[in-house]
Amino acid sequence: MISQFVLTVDSCHWSCKTCSGPDYNQCTSCPDNSIDYSLTYGICRCQNGYIAYENQCILTSLCLVGYQEDHYKKTCDKICEDINCLTCSQYDYCDTCQIGYKLLYGICVQNCPNHSTVSGDNCIYTITSSIANPIIASQQLMSDKFFHPQVKNLGWIPNKQSFSVASTYEWTNYAMQDCNGKSYAYGQNFYGGDCSDGCTFTNQINNLPSHYAYYFNIVLIYGDNWNNEDVSIKLDNVQQYQNTYTVDASSTTDICGSFDKKSDFIEDITIGPILHTDQTLDIEIKFTLDASLEDKWLGFREVSLILAQCMDVCATCSDDTTCDTCIDIRTNPPLCDFPSDGYFDDGSSNILKCDYKCATCDTTSDNCLTCTDPNSVPPNCGKYDSCFNWVKIDSGNFNKGSYHNQYINGIDQSFLTSLGLGFSVYDENGIFVEFQNFDTSTSYTQVQNMITFINNIPTNYFVNVGVFGDGGYELDPYAYDALQKLGLDSQTIINFGDGFAMMGIKDAAPGSQPQRINEVEDLNGNAIIEACMIVCDSLCASCSNTMDNCLTCSDTNHYLNDNGTVNTCILTCPSGKYPQEAPQKRCMDCPSECATCTQFTVCQTCNTGYYLYNNDCLANCPDGYYKDVPNKKCEPCDSTCYTCSGPSNLDCITCQTTPQHYYLTSQTRCYQNCPAKYYAEDSSNPKSCDQCHSNCVTCTSLSVCQTCEIGYQLISDFCYQICATNQYLDMSTDTCYNCDTACKTCTDSTNKDCITCQDTPQYYYLPDDNTCYLNCPSGYYKDLSINECVSCPIQCQACTDSSTCQSCNTGFFLDSSDNSCNTTCQDGYYGNTSNNQCDACDISCKNCNGSSDTDCTECSSPYFLVESQNKCYLTCPSGYQTNSSQKCEEICGDGLRIDLLTECDDGNTNDGDGCNKDCKIEKNWTCTGGNTSNSDTFFISQLDQR
Repeated sequence: MISQFVLTVDSCHWSCKTCSGPDYNQCTSCPDNSIDYSLTYGICRCQNGYIAYENQCILTSLCLVGYQEDHYKKTCDKICEDINCLTCSQYDYCDTCQIGYKLLYGICVQNCPNHSTVSGDNCIYTITSSIANPIIASQQLMSDKFFHPQVKNLGWIPNKQSFSVASTYEWTNYAMQDCNGKSYAYGQNFYGGDCSDGCTFTNQINNLPSHYAYYFNIVLIYGDNWNNEDVSIKLDNVQQYQNTYTVDASSTTDICGSFDKKSDFIEDITIGPILHTDQTLDIEIKFTLDASLEDKWLGFREVSLILAQCMDVCATCSDDTTCDTCIDIRTNPPLCDFPSDGYFDDGSSNILKCDYKCATCDTTSDNCLTCTDPNSVPPNCGKYDSCFNWVKIDSGNFNKGSYHNQYINGIDQSFLTSLGLGFSVYDENGIFVEFQNFDTSTSYTQVQNMITFINNIPTNYFVNVGVFGDGGYELDPYAYDALQKLGLDSQTIINFGDGFAMMGIKDAAPGSQPQRINEVEDLNGNAIIEACMIVCDSLCASCSNTMDNCLTCSDTNHYLNDNGTVNTCILTCPSGKYPQEAPQKRCMDCPSECATCTQFTVCQTCNTGYYLYNNDCLANCPDGYYKDVPNKKCEPCDSTCYTCSGPSNLDCITCQTTPQHYYLTSQTRCYQNCPAKYYAEDSSNPKSCDQCHSNCVTCTSLSVCQTCEIGYQLISDFCYQICATNQYLDMSTDTCYNCDTACKTCTDSTNKDCITCQDTPQYYYLPDDNTCYLNCPSGYYKDLSINECVSCPIQCQACTDSSTCQSCNTGFFLDSSDNSCNTTCQDGYYGNTSNNQCDACDISCKNCNGSSDTDCTECSSPYFLVESQNKCYLTCPSGYQTNSSQKCEEICGDGLRIDLLTECDDGNTNDGDGCNKDCKIEKNWTCTGGNTSNSDTFFISQLDQR
C-alpha cells in the first residue's frame, strides 16, 4: 500500500525541448523551428518569426495576453512569474495578488508567515517597524506547500544524500509534505540514514544591496523524540543560535502525524540585529541526533533576510544616515552628494553618465570638465591636432527614433545605414576600407553574414559599430562571440530597441574598447562614442590624408620634411635640404647646384660639377682657390700663390703680389723670400727667384752673398772657404795656409797672428798681442778656465790668479797673510820700499817706519810712545807723563825742557810771563836757557816791541 505519494517535476525553460536544469542556457536539445546551440552554449533560439512558448517554437503572433516577448532569449514569457499575482511591475515582483492571497513583499502567499502581521491584503514583517530603512533581501519557502525542486533550486545543500543501489537516481527528499497543511524543507527521512555525526543544511544568499545590519528569520520544526539534542545556526561561520531540545509531550502535539503519533515542536527564531556589510551571507543549520531520521528529525521553512539598508547613495555604511563609501556614480562620503568622475548632476539630483569623451562633466553630459582622451581640450573634448581620425558614433534607441550616424573629423560619412548593425572598417593606418550594414533585426541569414564579415576582418583593423532600430533582435551567442572579437564587453547584451555604439579593433580583448549602450527605456541620452580612433604618427603634432603625413611636428626640435610621398618630422634635414626655422620649422630645398645647405643662400656641399666657395657652389673657383674635385670644394691655394692647381706651395701657377712673391720655376713655387741659394730678381717678368753663386746659401744678387754654404764663410759679401783648424785663409786666392805651431787658429802665418792656441802642449793666449805663450809673461797669469794669459791686478807685479799676488808694483806692499798688494800694511807691519813687502815692526810698535824699536809711530798696548824718540816704553821716562792717546808727553811747568817738542818751561803754568800754561812761548817773548836740568828764562823781545 502506498500512502501520501507526491510527484513533483522541475520544468525546462520554454526555449528548450530537453534540459539539464530550469535556466534558458541549460538546454540539451531544441524544439522544431529553432536554431540549436545546445551543444556549445546550452541555448535554443527560435528562428525568425517564431518565439519559444511551453517548449516549442510558435509564431510570434501567437504570444498570449498576459505574456510578453523576451527579445534576447526569443521567448514568450509570463508577464508575472507567480501565477497567484494579479499585477506585477517586474517579472518576479508582484504588485497585487489574486483573491485569497496576501502580498508579502512582492510574492503572493495564502497565509502570512509566523514573523509577520496582517495589514489589509499585505503581510508586514514585524521587525521592519524597528528598522529605519528596511529592505527584504531574501524570502524563501513562504508558500504553504512547496516541493523538492523548489528547495533544491533555492540552493540548499545537505551534507547527506542517498542514492539507489545502482546509483542511477537520487532519492534524497528536500521537502517534507503535509505538516498541518504546510511543507518543511528536509524533515523526516530526507535521506536514508541518521544524523549521529551531524547533519547540515547550507546555503548562500548573494548580491545583497548595501546595508549595515541584518535580521534573520526562520521557522524550525523539531520532529518526534528529541532528547537533550542540539541544533545550531551559523551565519557567516559565526554561531548565532544554539538550542538543546528535549520533547515535552505535555506542551506539544503531533503536528505532522505519520505512524508514531508523537509530539512535534515549532520554533520561530529571529536573529539580529547583526552588523554586516558584505554582499553575501552564508547560512548553516546543523543538528545532531542519536537515532534514525524515522524517529527524530528537523525541518524548516519561512526563511527571510531583512536588511537595515544604507541610503541608496551608499556602497557601504555604518548607519542609515551616513555613508562610509559611495556607489560608483557618487563620491564625497559621508553624504555622497557629488557625482563621481564620469557622471554629472543634472540639477534635479539625478546623477547621469557623461558622454564617453568626458572624463568628468557638469550640467550636461557633453559639457566636459576634463577629457577621457588627455590630448583633448574641455569643454568640447573634441578632435585635437595630433588625432588623425576623430570618430563620433551616434546611435539612438527605439524611443529616440532609431538612427545610426558616423562622423570622421566632424564630417558626416553619410553611410547607408539601415535596420541592424552597421560596420565601418579602417586599416591599421586609419584609411577607410569599407562600410557594411547587416539587418540583424529580422534576418538570421544576415546575422550569419555579419559573423563571417567580422571573422574576415584583418587583425588590428579599426571597426566602428552602430545599431539602427532593433538590430540586436536576431543576435545569437555566435554573433556575440564575433562582436567580442572587436572588443565588445562579454556582459553586454543589445536588447530590442537599444541604441549601441562601439569603436572596435579586430582581435581586441573583450571589453577593452570604447562602447556605450542606450537602453530602450533611457530617454536622457544617446549611445554616443566620441574618441580618437587613431592618432598621427608620434612625431606629428598634426597630420592629414595619412597618419604619417605630418602637417606640424610634435617635437620643437624636429623639422617638417616632404619626402616625396608624405611629410615626415625629422631631427636633421636630408641631403639637398636645409632647416628653415620660421615661420615654420621645415626642410626646404637647397639650390640645384647644392647637395646640402643650411639656408637657401648658404650651401654646405655641392653637386657634381660645382665647388663650394663662401657658402656658394660655383662652376669655376676664383683666383686664390683651386678645384678640390673629390670633395667638390674651392680650396684655398697656398698663401704664396695667386693662382694654383692644388693646395701645396708646389702647385702655384702665378704668385701673390701683395706682399710680393717670386716664382721659382724649377719648383713651381712662390716665395716671399727666395729660398737658400736664390735671390729675388725684380727686373724679370714675372718676378723670379734666380740662383746665387754656388758658395752662397742666400744672396741679394749673383755676386752679393748673405749666408754661405757649409764649409764657407761670409767675408765682404762673398763666401770664402772655411780653413781647417791651424790654417788661415788667403782671401786673394781663397786658399788656406798653416798657422804657426803655437797657434791652433790664426789669421796669418806668424805667432803674432794667433786667434786660439794649441792645447798639446797647452799654450795660453794673450789677446793684447794675439800671441800664444807656453808660459805667460810677467804681469800675467794663466787662466786655466779659458786658457788665456790674463793681466794681473794693477797693484801686482806678479800673480797666480786675479786675487793672489806674488810681488807688488812700486807704491804697493805685499801682505803675506792674504797675498794682496796694498798701499798700507796692517798694524804691526810697515811698507818696506826696498822689496815692496809688509815687514814686521818691533814688538813694542803697533805701527812703525822700520824694523827698529826707534821706528815706532804708534805703540802696542801696554806701551807708551815718546814721539821725539819714536820709541815705545812700558813706563814713561822721567819728565814725562802718560796721556789718553797712549803717549808719553813732557810735563809742563816742572821747570825742565827735555825734548824739542816743548817750546818752553819756566817752572809754572801761568800765562803772561813769557811761557803760558801749555808751555808755549807767548807773543812778544823770547825764551832762553833751560834744559833737562834748568828752567827757561824769558825777556821782552826787542823786535817784537817794535
